[in-house]
Amino acid sequence: MIASILLCLNIQAQQNLVPNPSFEEYTECPSMIFQWQLAVNWTSANGLSADYFHRCAPESVNYSAHVPNNILGWQPPYEGDAYMGIIAFSDPTSETREFIQTELVDSLTAGIRYAIGFQACAADRFQYAISTLGAALTETPPPVITVVGPNGMVDANPQVMLDDRIPITDTAKWVLICDTVLAQGGERYLTIGNFHLDGESDTLRFNPNQPPIYGSPTTYAYYYIDDVSVIALDSVPSGIEEQEALGFELWPNPAKEFVQFRISDSSARSSVGMTLQVMDAVGRVLRYTTLRSGTQDDHTIDLSSLPSGVYFLELKDTEGKRSVSKFVKE
Repeated sequence: MIASILLCLNIQAQQNLVPNPSFEEYTECPSMIFQWQLAVNWTSANGLSADYFHRCAPESVNYSAHVPNNILGWQPPYEGDAYMGIIAFSDPTSETREFIQTELVDSLTAGIRYAIGFQACAADRFQYAISTLGAALTETPPPVITVVGPNGMVDANPQVMLDDRIPITDTAKWVLICDTVLAQGGERYLTIGNFHLDGESDTLRFNPNQPPIYGSPTTYAYYYIDDVSVIALDSVPSGIEEQEALGFELWPNPAKEFVQFRISDSSARSSVGMTLQVMDAVGRVLRYTTLRSGTQDDHTIDLSSLPSGVYFLELKDTEGKRSVSKFVKE
């Protein structure tokens, strides 16, 4: 068993490249929903009316954008005083979508790995849930294509979605959606929404008895969004070939009390001297150690002191080659 050292340190280059990541900054307090443009540094990617919610909004008005109690549900922010909200699916089929988008404070660097993440929570007063909520990184704002009537879909491939493709039905707790992305270089825009057509979205009608809201149907999947992050996990670029050359198996995943891994035969002659890091979803180093046994051995990491969540295991050999794998602790 590997002797774990709890560091609880931030990576030196841990700068969140997302401006106004929790939507705290605003040009003026929202008086009702639909007012996405009031959140500083954020826009609607397809022109449809994403919603901005803040504690400063009046509660006792029609179409209230108050936090935590608003026209679409009751939900405290993941952190701070604000969040955004978007329609991610509609029934009957009309491909209605809302997307939020921001320009990062700097472009991504080729060969650098980034942790991309955001928190999502299903709104109380809608009937559907989906599993295909995600985030896309692009060099320029992705184009909008008209699919049905006036509703425009953002034409991009999300690099970040839930692994298990289970519809997000929780209306009380925030769900972290995150992954690591190896940058191709030049990515500058982050867009969040459901990039899949209705027929391609895994859906669940989990809340079928919700009545109309001021006469409008509730046959949508609607999500609050908060705490968006794009954070570099590497300080220097690594070649894509090097990333792929250092392979390892990791199990069980999801894990509970421990996780094990074995370095593949072709990855290295010996794993002695390799360094290991366990990082959380925003890049903080939680475990760090040096391997002292060979390639063929199974290595075990004690997770008992870590809370439930998404983590990343990174291995780095003596030549500087590295590889990373994501796992979930239940």
